[in-house]
Amino acid sequence: MYNGAITIQRLVNDWIMHDTGANEKGYSVAENAVRFVSFPTRQYKKDGFYAQIAPFAPLLVFLGLIFPVSVIIRSITQEKELRQQELMKMMSISQSAIGWSWFISFFLFYFFSAICTAAASSGLYSNSTFGFLFIFWELSFVATITYAFVIAACFSKATRATLVGLLGFFIGFILAVSLDYTTMDKGLINFVSLHPVAAFSFGLQAIGDLEDFGVGVNKNTFRYSDHPSGYAVSDSVKMLVVDSIVWGILAWYLNRVVRGDYGQPLPLYFPFQVKYWCPRRIKSRPV
Repeated sequence: MYNGAITIQRLVNDWIMHDTGANEKGYSVAENAVRFVSFPTRQYKKDGFYAQIAPFAPLLVFLGLIFPVSVIIRSITQEKELRQQELMKMMSISQSAIGWSWFISFFLFYFFSAICTAAASSGLYSNSTFGFLFIFWELSFVATITYAFVIAACFSKATRATLVGLLGFFIGFILAVSLDYTTMDKGLINFVSLHPVAAFSFGLQAIGDLEDFGVGVNKNTFRYSDHPSGYAVSDSVKMLVVDSIVWGILAWYLNRVVRGDYGQPLPLYFPFQVKYWCPRRIKSRPV
């Protein structure tokens, strides 16, 4: 009989017969009275390939981003080291214009890189939708750019900034591989995901899990998770958005308060000054 309730009842009856000693007295339930079968479920195929490469997929992406991150950090820091930034400020170019020019340059480059990466990874993640893969890769690259901006804002020497930036980038990968996102507390996973490397590492593993079940990431599985932690691809994407915003704001702030070899930094409380946001409203006083 293909019925889950009757199957459970049979298990209970068998336990009662055994526990009370009825079996020893010759009492038993008819062997063919109940058939044990699995609950009905849709047919699916579990591959297992992506579970095997789960530790290595984030490593390959991490190794591929080492050189671009070092280039971003070195380019921005070298501009300060060679006094080119001060020269542009002397020509009335604001700090905001300099920062946005760098960001737009790298964003455009990695926008097309994300398209190519999504197209290439569609061959590996064959069941996933191209649009979701593109969003994932683009946000991963943007979060990485803002991370590099923060490191570049803290230093005025290109070599030192590059070494510290790569070390911090490597720490994010260590954090990702040392935690099991399937069983750990979701709040802890999100906290670790404040590092962009950890965020996209967890996301890659979540996409691989969906591929193992033969569904991939799409609009129906974007928020799906069968792990105890409840961590899904949507959580990784959400944290990549948070990383881009948090690291971007931090880079904006540090670029103005960190004292470099040249120029005068703003005070630590400058965001609370009216003259910073509305300089034209501050009237000049007679001398």
